[in-house]
Parts: sequence; C-alpha cells; structure tokens
Amino acid sequence: MTVQLIDNVHHIINHYTHAGLSILFLFVVYDIIFFDVKTVLKVRNNKQRTDKKIAYVPIPKVH
Repeated sequence: MTVQLIDNVHHIINHYTHAGLSILFLFVVYDIIFFDVKTVLKVRNNKQRTDKKIAYVPIPKVH
C-alpha cells in the first residue's frame, strides 16, 4: 500500500466516525425535544401545581 492510499483510508475512516457521532448527537437532541414536548402537552391541561417544595436541610460539616 502506498502512503497516499493509507492517508486516504485514514480520511475515509475519520469521515465515517464524524458522521456516526453527528447522527448520534442529533438522535440525542431530537429525543430530548420529543420528551420535552410530550411532557409540556401532558402538564399543560393540569390545573394543579406540579412543583413541590421541600424543607431546607442543612449539610452537616465534616471536620
């Protein structure tokens, strides 16, 4: 194999890796958007408050 051919193979593998990671990133982004929209539509018609407050609990100091 020539140096030029090996260099081209490295570029091809790099492009496939970049494309795969881009697809994975877009899948994660669209998945988050889908679940956000689903949650908003579910909570939108709810008349009760959905947030809950809890009492303050101080963190104990470590000596």
